[in-house]
Amino acid sequence: MYHNNTKLPLEIMNFREEINKILQKHPDLTILAVTKNQSAQTILNLPNSISHIGENKVQEAEQKFEELSSKSNRKFTKHFIGNLQSNKINKAIQIFDYIQSVHNLILAQKINEKSQKLNIITKIFLQINISKDPQKQGFEADLEIIKNTINTIKEYKNIELVGLMTILENTNNDLAIRNSYLQMQNLFKYVNKHILKLKYLSMGMSDDYNQALENGSNIIRIGRKLFQ
Repeated sequence: MYHNNTKLPLEIMNFREEINKILQKHPDLTILAVTKNQSAQTILNLPNSISHIGENKVQEAEQKFEELSSKSNRKFTKHFIGNLQSNKINKAIQIFDYIQSVHNLILAQKINEKSQKLNIITKIFLQINISKDPQKQGFEADLEIIKNTINTIKEYKNIELVGLMTILENTNNDLAIRNSYLQMQNLFKYVNKHILKLKYLSMGMSDDYNQALENGSNIIRIGRKLFQ
């Protein structure tokens, strides 16, 4: 059920009904609603089965989260999924539960330093540029690089690495999408077996979440199909 104050397009209503079927088939799945550019009220109208939301701008998110708190007691788990600028780190780690888009060690180190000053533990994901897209940020999917990166992060006392995430290149090539997600699944399995036990593999969006689910994703980030 969801609290619907406005008439939703049939396509969106059908997808929201489909969510329960998806969750029944994948009981460990988290559906992350990408709520950038959406109002607080629109977020509150989400199905109750969706309790995780993702934003990519710290200032916009801060204002929105305050409005959510003032309007409802409903609790959301909040993920930052954008490009985190250095001057926004301090605020981001205070208002978000997870920082998914940690794309280099410098950013990880800065998050650790800021978290140490605030005496908090910040949960992070490593962003992997699995499709080697020059337009995307992220670590290379090189086992030695990933191993060294994670071993360094393990020494940081105020961040906890909990998952891997990726954003694919913009393509309609189904084979390329499936191959990239298969590579991510293999990387995730390798890390869990040989380096560090992780909980989350965040990959898949509105157009390709089925391919992601087939390859082990347990967080899919859905925006357009939920709202537009």
